[in-house]
Amino acid sequence: MELTIKHLSKRYDEKLALDDFSYSFREAISVYYVKLNNITILKLIMKKYIIFPVIVLLVSCCLLFSGCGKERIQNGTTEEPFFPNNHSEYVKNGSLLYFVEENIGLQSSISYRLMVLDLENGDCMPLCGKPECTHDVETCNAQISSGIVKLMLYQDRLYWIGGTEHNLLLSVALDGTDRKELMQLDKELYREVWGFGSAAIYDDVLYLCGVGRSIRDSVPVDAVTVFRQRLGSEQGELIYHSTEFTEVFGRISEEQFWFAAHKESFQDEVELCETRLFTYDINTGALWELYRDKEPGVLYNYLLASDQTVYLGGYNKGIAYSMEDGHVKTFDMKNGLYHSIDIGDGYFLYWKNAHDYACHDSEGKLLFEGSFPPDTIEFLDDIPIRSYIGYSSGKMYYKMKDYGVDGSDDRSYIVEFDLKTQAVKALYSH
Repeated sequence: MELTIKHLSKRYDEKLALDDFSYSFREAISVYYVKLNNITILKLIMKKYIIFPVIVLLVSCCLLFSGCGKERIQNGTTEEPFFPNNHSEYVKNGSLLYFVEENIGLQSSISYRLMVLDLENGDCMPLCGKPECTHDVETCNAQISSGIVKLMLYQDRLYWIGGTEHNLLLSVALDGTDRKELMQLDKELYREVWGFGSAAIYDDVLYLCGVGRSIRDSVPVDAVTVFRQRLGSEQGELIYHSTEFTEVFGRISEEQFWFAAHKESFQDEVELCETRLFTYDINTGALWELYRDKEPGVLYNYLLASDQTVYLGGYNKGIAYSMEDGHVKTFDMKNGLYHSIDIGDGYFLYWKNAHDYACHDSEGKLLFEGSFPPDTIEFLDDIPIRSYIGYSSGKMYYKMKDYGVDGSDDRSYIVEFDLKTQAVKALYSH
């Protein structure tokens, strides 16, 4: 079946229609949530007399879309807690994965485009809803000017940072229509975060973290910066800035902006990696440092936040920080047999090398082990580069970079790894 944006967005049109219906009686009933001992209690306050069946139907609709399970709905943004997106390269909404692809065939200053991949059937296409668009011209809604754009989902739109000077916040509807420029970012602050980092929008406020380089006394200085800027405003507000670190990434959960900063250094010819974990209270503006370590060979490359726990995963070590009491649990790398870890909801996938893995549950029990990728996928390179995209519904997703002999046949794959069946399949290649 030929893929169309209309086909991809049908499930969202249906959901929005139900959402509109479920809130059409706002004058008659007010719905709000109170969090108590990790239990969400639905309270209904009557403002007018309404028919009892309508109440039942309304409550059912609200419960249906209140986010039962692990998915969090945050002021219009759907964010799955075990889907990393630390450098905002991939964002997921339902069964659709949005990402940036290098558009090698386009001979112009615009060489990247937004793509949308249906994880259920593997259909993929540029995120453009313009009729008759060939997707190889600069007026295509999917075309962007850089591969580092910090993708974000907010209120049924995809946002990113781009423009000629790469300092504009842009957005497009999830069906590829209605592309628009929203605002210019604070120039003084954004020049410190233009490099790799992450971004999110919460309650009409943009939160950005990233790295930048400036020249001070004729010496290049790297720094990490975190700031926020309300949509429609010309000025941002600095949250954190440090020249002690070279990478920063974070995400929003429980009305807190959690972020980690780290750097690599050498001491007595031993490579040391220093990491600090912070939290920023979105409501009060308070900033706290929660955790720090400095160990040889330890490198964190993603942060997850779910069920009152913040996870830091990466190489040679992983930690779980309790939001409730500050207790820190260290992930056992199995006495040095494994060197990296990918975390899902109850799954801990340890990697011994580029091929061999062992999957454990949260209590350390071995579930299964094997080799990746299997023989069902043929790669040109014996050891294709693997990078973790994220976890969702019992499956982990990876980007695989396969290098040919002379570079002319290099390919990138998005691969799905089913943890229940250990089946691996390539969803998309480019």
